Amino acid sequence: MRNVVLMLLAVVCIGLSGCSAVTGGQPAQSAAPSPAPATPEQTAAQTPEPCYTIPVAGDPDLRYDLYRDCRPAEEVFAVEKFDLPPTLNGQPCMPVCFLSDGTLLVYLKAETGDGTSWSRAPVTMGSYAPDSGQYRDLVSAPAGCSLLLQTCNERYLVYREIETPDDGQAADTTRLCVYDLLAGTAQTVYTYPKEFLESSASFQNSPALAGDQLYFDTLETIDGLPTFRVYCADLQTLALTPCREDAHTPLSDGENLWALIPQGDSYALTADGSQAIPLPGGTAEIAMGDAVFFKVNRDVLPGDQLATWELRTAQQDQPLMITQQVFDDLHLQGAYLSWATYVYSPVFLFDSRADCFLRFDSLPQGCQYLRFANGCGFLQLLTKEGTQYYRLTEKA
Repeated sequence: MRNVVLMLLAVVCIGLSGCSAVTGGQPAQSAAPSPAPATPEQTAAQTPEPCYTIPVAGDPDLRYDLYRDCRPAEEVFAVEKFDLPPTLNGQPCMPVCFLSDGTLLVYLKAETGDGTSWSRAPVTMGSYAPDSGQYRDLVSAPAGCSLLLQTCNERYLVYREIETPDDGQAADTTRLCVYDLLAGTAQTVYTYPKEFLESSASFQNSPALAGDQLYFDTLETIDGLPTFRVYCADLQTLALTPCREDAHTPLSDGENLWALIPQGDSYALTADGSQAIPLPGGTAEIAMGDAVFFKVNRDVLPGDQLATWELRTAQQDQPLMITQQVFDDLHLQGAYLSWATYVYSPVFLFDSRADCFLRFDSLPQGCQYLRFANGCGFLQLLTKEGTQYYRLTEKA
């Protein structure tokens, strides 16, 4: 176990990021060793011809190759554009996703001491109603702390409360907290130990929320050895129960708890009583719901100048999308798999129920952040004309 933990701490773990708007950033790195790059002959033999391509504006040689059919998204969704003010309560705001009551969850950032600039870390989470323009605070961080949303459902906001020293060094204390939208109360679920805060898992792994049950991983010293452990927190009572030892990165499909375990020189995704799903070498992100999807870094292939990224179905082990453009923040709610992109291109997503991609031809090209939550889609689109916001609702 010691060798597994040391290997895991030496690299960046599987990236399951919390909610964030399109602000740039780098893709997560793999927790599993990458295989040797394929030769062009191997790549041609293993990868079929794409069914459809999504172009990247300004560069005909760069594109998203899709290995499923692509249909008009407007046949599935009603698209509504809305405005969002740059500040709320005198503080800059950053949108995250829609809540179950149709309001938008937003971060507010704190003003610095001189009143002329803004700190980067969110200090308040609030709700904003696009139709009425009304805003209200939900939860604010104590002095000297910032907030980072981890996951949410129709009742709970799960977030980290991060206490950062004045000198800007690494966080001294990080607490896992929950805000109950129904009761209007915030409580601490768990305070992470030093071992976890010093590992790469502290900024990569996110909890999994299933109803009133919250699953999260931590790193503890047990019998003198650093050991990963998955806990379950009952959000009604805040009681903690150990679930899995020597496992990390919990995920929920709504019925089963999944986690990553070592398997030889790599890792596998397992649930109790289920067959293990091996992780491809170079796995950078996992999205789980009614299906499982991997984002894989295929490294720089011979003859390529840029790294190649791949979206794969886990159960069928088939490619869905291959591109040399960075995409990240994989998120699956219901049937809809979404992500963030950082180049001007058409807005698109994957419908796992229909097994096809959906492309929005009525929207301008841009860099997309698309997040479905509580039955509603939020799209932030950075275009050449500025940032635009849209609400996506499924047609009857």
